[in-house]
Amino acid sequence: MIYITGDTHGDFTRFSAKRLRRTGMELTKEDYIIICGDFGLCWAKDKTFEYHCKNFAEKPYTILWVQGNHENYDMIGEYPLEEWHGGKAGGPRSCRQKENYRRGCAIWNGITMR
Repeated sequence: MIYITGDTHGDFTRFSAKRLRRTGMELTKEDYIIICGDFGLCWAKDKTFEYHCKNFAEKPYTILWVQGNHENYDMIGEYPLEEWHGGKAGGPRSCRQKENYRRGCAIWNGITMR
């Protein structure tokens, strides 16, 4: 299943297992959540960034996001783009699911062409 949500601006509470269960959503490795801009993960390489990367990498589902106007484009630009499902995508490797990297990633920050 594909789920779409709007800007999170760094507030990732909507992705907590408890909150998803409360809304009746039991997401699996077959599910994708697409954030339509202003995700807010790539802002500064600090402890909060590392914490969220680790947290997203452990999720069973895949999170994708389209870059918004409130992103740190210099930081995003540091990550290489790669082929993924017929398009180009990129993102912090520390955020990607560990067990099967080519199948999907917890975070992809550039699903649009650069």
